[in-house]
Amino acid sequence: VCSSDLWLLPPAQWPVRRPSDWRRWVDEPQTRAEEEALAESVRRGRPFGDGQWTSRTARRLSLESSLRPRGRPPKPAAKPQGE
Repeated sequence: VCSSDLWLLPPAQWPVRRPSDWRRWVDEPQTRAEEEALAESVRRGRPFGDGQWTSRTARRLSLESSLRPRGRPPKPAAKPQGE
């Protein structure tokens, strides 16, 4: 075991089985889109994952506001007079 792995939960205690290509998968660089999504997740304090999991987890943890755009919603456009 590498000293940098000591902080990890031992694989025998993982809730799922570790894939055989786990190290390759972990070492694979993220795409630009993945980096941006992760940064937004960190900035907003929102769960990070696929859409369905993110929504479910945000609801369970009362983080729904982290999924909505920041700030007040825009005012509706004024109707032209005479309508």
